[in-house]
Amino acid sequence: MLGDVNSKVHLATYEVNRIQQLIDLEGFSDVLYAQDLVAQLLLTTTLNCLDQFWKEKARDQSFIHGDQNTSYFHRVAKIRAASNNISLLYE
Repeated sequence: MLGDVNSKVHLATYEVNRIQQLIDLEGFSDVLYAQDLVAQLLLTTTLNCLDQFWKEKARDQSFIHGDQNTSYFHRVAKIRAASNNISLLYE
């Protein structure tokens, strides 16, 4: 997963830089502006995915390596269990 996200970020960054260089060389146009908007949106999306991946990985690592025997972990686990509980189902 990480390799896939990293390659997507790399490709999106490359595309933004390529379009920016075209704008510098050829001048501003509506077509290049539209391409730049799409490339910037793709880059933002991929960076958000990468950020989310690292947040999840950090959460897993802290669970595995540090918090499992602390009172903080037990408190967080109780809160998580309570919030994941289904109290009522409607038909």
